[in-house]
Amino acid sequence: MMSRLRGFKKKLMSLSVFVLAGASLLPALALAQQQIATTQLAPQLYLLHGYTPNVIASVGPDGILLCDASYEELGDKVSAALGTLGKEKIRYIINTHWHFDHTGGNKVFGRDTVIIAHENVRPYLITDQLLLGQVQKAYPEHAVPNLTLTGPTTIYFNGETIKIIPLPGGHTNGDLIVYFEKANVLHIGDIVFTDMLPFIDLERGGNVLRLIENIGKVIAMMPPDVRIIPGHVRECHIEDLRNYQAMLEATVGVVQAEMEKGKSLEEIKAAGVLKDWEKWATGPARCDDWIEAIYKSVLAAGKDTVICKAVETIMRKYGWPGDRIPGPASSLGSSCRANPPAPWPQRSAPFPHRVRFRAYSRPCWDTFHIFSNEASYGLPSSEQHRHSASARARCRGD
Repeated sequence: MMSRLRGFKKKLMSLSVFVLAGASLLPALALAQQQIATTQLAPQLYLLHGYTPNVIASVGPDGILLCDASYEELGDKVSAALGTLGKEKIRYIINTHWHFDHTGGNKVFGRDTVIIAHENVRPYLITDQLLLGQVQKAYPEHAVPNLTLTGPTTIYFNGETIKIIPLPGGHTNGDLIVYFEKANVLHIGDIVFTDMLPFIDLERGGNVLRLIENIGKVIAMMPPDVRIIPGHVRECHIEDLRNYQAMLEATVGVVQAEMEKGKSLEEIKAAGVLKDWEKWATGPARCDDWIEAIYKSVLAAGKDTVICKAVETIMRKYGWPGDRIPGPASSLGSSCRANPPAPWPQRSAPFPHRVRFRAYSRPCWDTFHIFSNEASYGLPSSEQHRHSASARARCRGD
């Protein structure tokens, strides 16, 4: 994947656009040659764009608020672009997530500035991180968020109502969106890669299934005529989000169907199941990369998911009341979670207050497994194994 990313970065340089890739891999001269343009979105609201990730700047009597801060290496160019809009001081920086193409400018602009981010962002920035094969060194203290949040927050600035809405778990576990209410402009960060298969930071809480869910939330909560600024490339609108979500759902459905047939990741890649979506593979992910992201996301979502009708039999026997069983179990990735409400009824053989089930690389019918142990769940090992075997047999229809 890294070789494809390097080739893609060269292509992006010629187009003067950017999709997540390491700035340090690019020659300093190449960065120096990039231009940053400014476009007015509304009174006192501007888009800085070009090679930089899309940065929104609110510029007015209260000062400057930046939504994302671009690369550290492009700090001088961002400063020059802001200088054409006024001489006000930067008061706030909002980071839509932790990736260095959105937070690197914190190092340039962060002194005496309030830096706002999801609470999951700060731990990544205060420690060394490995991303796309490169080490991102820990940021200095002045460049890390000093105001973190997990719930919606509103800032009143330059006559604008700015709503910060956390939507973690799609691109990363520190995603948030920023809505400029009066201007009716939304910065959606990297939750959407317009017209491209997205990059999902699986190692830091990103998940394809949650991404689909979060895009649905954006569609539901935003006005139909909202202007949407993604982290990279072109502006989009609600209809673009619907089309994007439909593409994600369709590709997940194809890969998930192969998983339910018991196919391995490599078998699914070799089958070329996403050939009909090749036109979307123009960004940081090719079809094989996207298959892998879907595959791993489905497995991660399935760790706590009931995926076999046999579970109902076991749960009824060990004390989960019938009216609390979460409906018929369905296929991996779309079924209910085994998180029963407490308290559980007491039985002569105590069962856990929380049961976890795990699906491994093949779906339920041949490798279903009760993920438990004697110490935490009060069942002898032999009993665990017996019920595990029973579940597998029932899934196969034996």
